[in-house]
Amino acid sequence: MDRGTVTAQLKRMNLSEALMGVALPFESTVYEAGKTLESEIREHVRCTGNEAMLQQLTVILLSNALKYSDEGGTIRVSLEKSGRNVKLQVENTGNGIAKEDLERVFDRFYRTDASRNSETGGEGLGLAIAKELLEILGGQIFVESEQGKGTAITVEVSFARIAGKKKEQAA
Repeated sequence: MDRGTVTAQLKRMNLSEALMGVALPFESTVYEAGKTLESEIREHVRCTGNEAMLQQLTVILLSNALKYSDEGGTIRVSLEKSGRNVKLQVENTGNGIAKEDLERVFDRFYRTDASRNSETGGEGLGLAIAKELLEILGGQIFVESEQGKGTAITVEVSFARIAGKKKEQAA
């Protein structure tokens, strides 16, 4: 991705099924951690996209939500479609992210709390990769967080725009 040579092979897909294919197996991991996974994935959301990239993105978001949720916490994943726009949101209950850290969470190797590095593991690359994937797909990623309550990561993609990029690249 650093070289800018990664492109998305786009095709018609059932995004709901692709995301459920990630969320359902993840449910056992969440359960084993003593937490709860709530899923509100709207059925039959079809789009033009890259299934592997969108699943990888979802795995990153769910893994982060689990890693940073509080003990006995809840992780929520939702998928909505409005016209040609799709919104995927992954939320968790937990400590949240300090306001001064919010704009850096998508930076490579950035960890919001150095004292938790050995406890939670990871290299601080997940959200940076998620952002790169969305740039390839023509989407945007946003974070909202309130300390002591939790964090929500929202992904918005206009599949009309993606289809338009594909046509431009082919020309």
